[in-house]
Amino acid sequence: MTDHPRLPDWQSRLGVYLGEVQGRPFRYGRLDCMLFVVGAVQAMTGHDNGRGLRGYRTRAEGLRKIAPLGFSSHVELAASWWPEIEPAEARAGDVLELDGLSMGLCQGAVAYGVGSQGLRVVPLSLTLRAFRI
Repeated sequence: MTDHPRLPDWQSRLGVYLGEVQGRPFRYGRLDCMLFVVGAVQAMTGHDNGRGLRGYRTRAEGLRKIAPLGFSSHVELAASWWPEIEPAEARAGDVLELDGLSMGLCQGAVAYGVGSQGLRVVPLSLTLRAFRI
């Protein structure tokens, strides 16, 4: 697991990142659910977990990219990077696995994810797993 604490100004840095993502559509290898949370974590900590993982064009290509690392899903990869916590303990900025194997970001009473129209808000009730950042 990586140990990269949040920067003192993580909230403003995260706000800037979310503003940059707003309106950008989902695109494998550029802005998909995993790269969305990787970008958010980079904004909050300065550490890029996605180094060497970008550039795929399909979900299958993305999975082939992480297979040599020993992972069959992006959720397993996330679990290797960040400590898992109970979903009820998630706080703003923590990474979530949402129903349907998508990744999102806890933002208090809701979660953020990316969809075809860019940033979207989803209910926390979709949370299956949570990871502390």
